Amino acid sequence: MSLQKEEEWYHKVDSSPVGPCQYQVWDAEKKCLGPCGEPGHVWTDGWHTTGTRSAMLCDLHGAFVSDAVRDAKPMGVGDSPMSGGKIAVVTGSESGLGAAIAVALESKGYVVVRYDLRMGRDVRNPHPESLPSKVDVLVNCAGVNRIGWLQDVTERDWDEVMDTNVKGIFLMTQALLPALRATKGTVLNIVSNAAHMPMRCSAAYNASKGAALILTKQLARELAPDITVFSISPNKIADTGMSHSIDKQVMRTRGWTAEQARNYQLSSLLTGEETPVDCIAEFVGFLLQDKRHHKYLAGCDIPYGA
Repeated sequence: MSLQKEEEWYHKVDSSPVGPCQYQVWDAEKKCLGPCGEPGHVWTDGWHTTGTRSAMLCDLHGAFVSDAVRDAKPMGVGDSPMSGGKIAVVTGSESGLGAAIAVALESKGYVVVRYDLRMGRDVRNPHPESLPSKVDVLVNCAGVNRIGWLQDVTERDWDEVMDTNVKGIFLMTQALLPALRATKGTVLNIVSNAAHMPMRCSAAYNASKGAALILTKQLARELAPDITVFSISPNKIADTGMSHSIDKQVMRTRGWTAEQARNYQLSSLLTGEETPVDCIAEFVGFLLQDKRHHKYLAGCDIPYGA
């Protein structure tokens, strides 16, 4: 899409910092290309709001907005909670844990580029124009599961799970490698407890998470010391789209009621309850807030949710 043809997306500003947004992005003619300089202005079509969600990508203007994020110029330190000017790409960011992590990182001062299939952005086929050229953190959180007895697993199911959960990590990290090297950035892979304790009726998922774990360790060794790579392996997470989908698949596969499925899963958890998604997201936010919080976790996998 040609920026010159999208005049209605430009907002005239003078050379003074205006409005509550930290990122004032101008072209050569001083036309605003990103967060609007209008005090209190909110784009209602889904790509920009003032406050913590300051640079979301939209379904229609992904390349345009990623150009804005790429050329972002922070205002003076102290002008907003986003003074650091750090940029994070979060996959699987439109629901569940990915969405919670995106919000947590925004609260820690990141501009978050959301990358999700619901937005037309597929980790199995990342397009350079949908990615910013400056990236400090990549969170690979996109994932799928297909539950079924071994004899019922189709090759299509297998490929979908492996391509999303493993190949997606490989392709996204590869696509952003130059940007991450330039910033001496970080890659956080969301793996799963299934990499350590495989579940029944989840051959593809278990294999994919085991592969994601060893890929994390391999990337950590290959990309060190410039890029820090580590992972977190959550156990059963409460009230996400994936957890509800898994519950339904388990009920169908095992012939259980909802209560039977829930009791079975809770019986294996030391706390007797599923892990709240916001707890993991807050933990991720803390770790990624400062390189010192995770630098020495390179190559490590952190189990979360006993």
